[in-house]
Order: sequence, then C-alpha cells, then structure tokens
Amino acid sequence: MGGTGGSRAAPGVSPTGVSRPPRPHARRAPARPPRTGGASDWNATGTSGSRDCTEDEPFAQGDLSYSAWSGGKTNYTAQPVRVGSEGAPAEPPSTGGASAWNAAGTFESRDCTEWAKGEVREKLAGLSVGRPGGGTMSVTEVSTLAGDAQVNYVRGQRRCGFDFEVKLAVAASTGEKGTLLCPSVGPEDCGDPDDLDATAEHAGGLSGDALRAFKRDVLLLRGPLCEAFRALHEALKAR
Repeated sequence: MGGTGGSRAAPGVSPTGVSRPPRPHARRAPARPPRTGGASDWNATGTSGSRDCTEDEPFAQGDLSYSAWSGGKTNYTAQPVRVGSEGAPAEPPSTGGASAWNAAGTFESRDCTEWAKGEVREKLAGLSVGRPGGGTMSVTEVSTLAGDAQVNYVRGQRRCGFDFEVKLAVAASTGEKGTLLCPSVGPEDCGDPDDLDATAEHAGGLSGDALRAFKRDVLLLRGPLCEAFRALHEALKAR
C-alpha cells in the first residue's frame, strides 16, 4: 500500500499502536422541574427535601411574618375597653350556695374575714363570768384579733372554717387587770373550754395564792369565749 502518511489509525488505537480506553459520553443533568407549591417532582413521596428560597422567593419570609397574617397592621395598638357598671355584669348575690358562674360546684372560696372579725368583736365585747370567791371577771378590750375566715365549696360540698389568734384585755371587779391569750381558735377548738389553748397573765402587783386565783378566774372566760366562736361558726354556715 502507500506510505505511512496516508494511513489512519484504527478506532481505539493511538497512532503509535497503543490501545486506549473509549471516552465516556458526557451526561447532562436533568432540568429541575418547576415547583407547583408542594414537594418537587423528584420527591413524589414527600419524604424529605430542602429548598433554598433566599433568592428566588424574596417574599417568602414576608408571607410568614406578623404583617402577613395580621392583615398588614404592623403597628397595631390595642384599645382599652372601659369596664364599668354598664359593661361588666354584676356578680349575683349569694344565696347560701356556690356562685352562678360555678354551677358545677368544683371549687370556690369566699373570704369572710372582715365580717367574721366584726362578729367576734361584737360577741366578745363586755363578756363576763362570775368568780368563785365573789365578783366578776370581764373582757374590757379585744386587743388582738388576727387570722381569717373562709367559706369554701369543694365538689359541691360547703365547708366553713376560721382560725384566729385572740388576745383579750381583762379586769376583775376588784380592780386587778390582766390578759387572756388564745394563739389559735378554730371550730375544732370550741368543744370543751378546758381544752382551749389559753394563757392568763396578770398586769402586776399580785403574788402567791392571789396571783394563782386571778389566773384561774381569767381562764374561766374560755367558756363564754368558746360559745361566742361556736355562734360565729353557725353564722358562717348561714352565709
């Protein structure tokens, strides 16, 4: 045949006669399908996917912002509503049961402390007992009255109670003065007057048998004191 300048190498063989691997064909990535508001077409099962909306969705953040769902009112200021005798419904008066709003009677608590204190002061004013040796021992002042009184409704059951610390100024008809202190008085403490925790003190000037007799007679006031608190308990039940 002719010279070598006119010869052509066979496919897959270099001009020097060395075999070479075939060149792979370049693959073009498939075009990204357009979005239709949900997961991409390639994510038909909707398992997991992430979409960068920084450039191509400039209003995506605005669509989720407060201004979007507030109707564009981004500077909204709440207007105060005046609640007066016309605007607010009056609470129905107590009729001895739970309030109208607590029809189920689950739980309701009424504070009756101030009313109870007035009742106690009224019942203890001028309280007096006779002394075994003659004369009387009387309450001259309610010096201390601290505590509270409650009416509670628990699952339809009405429960009333109170707990007061009471300190009374007392005086004997013979002129001696002192105090009677009851640190805690509740409904359960008013059964037997002898069981009521109380301390009697004298203002000074007595000793020996006279002092013991004075303190003994001061403690006699526990009887009418318990009666006054039992009456308070009954009055509290009727409220």
